[in-house]
Amino acid sequence: MKPFFFPVIALLALQACSEPEAEKPKETPKASRLSVVDSLFGDLVIEDTFYVYSSWGGSENHPFKGTPMDSLQVASLTHDLKMSYSYFKDVGACYKFPLDASRFALIARVPGEYASTAVNLFVFDVEKDSVVQTLHLADVFGDAGESMSYSSCIFREKDHSLKVATQWHSEYSHSVDNENDTTVERWNRFWIFGLSKHTGDTLLKDSATIVNSYPQIMRGLSHY
Repeated sequence: MKPFFFPVIALLALQACSEPEAEKPKETPKASRLSVVDSLFGDLVIEDTFYVYSSWGGSENHPFKGTPMDSLQVASLTHDLKMSYSYFKDVGACYKFPLDASRFALIARVPGEYASTAVNLFVFDVEKDSVVQTLHLADVFGDAGESMSYSSCIFREKDHSLKVATQWHSEYSHSVDNENDTTVERWNRFWIFGLSKHTGDTLLKDSATIVNSYPQIMRGLSHY
């Protein structure tokens, strides 16, 4: 019996080894998160200064109204924005510009305290395929005698580096507590941020020094 079965088993083993393996289906390359939203953001070139500000009314003509984004597109940015979108469902893609060979800045109108009045800058790292940092550029808020607004100017220094100057303004009217008290308290603060490899680093926060060092930019911010 052995001389008969051994050749048959050997033949079957030889056939099994000689049969080509079934080709595995090719995996479809996963689309990058940036490619999902890239076309929504308008290209921006910053040669000198670019002011970013918010609007109380969300006018259709406001330069930071932006192109509406859906839930899938919003999810390509940050988890926090995705969660906020579930409540407001109002996010607008505004502008984009390169920071270096692997990072882009995306400017979008996003949910604020009561509505989508805020404007944020998202730093998107192409190699990591994700947003790695968020800067708050502008917003407006008002409630019960208190109002707050902040606006920013993205500007290019003489060495061509990009920085962000932010002005924060707040007011409180005492008339909300006493109609005969017309006192209005006002506060102004200023910051300078860097848009280098360490995006968002606070380079300067002494308001007096900032006002004296960047008088033209400060005058521009006072209009918003």
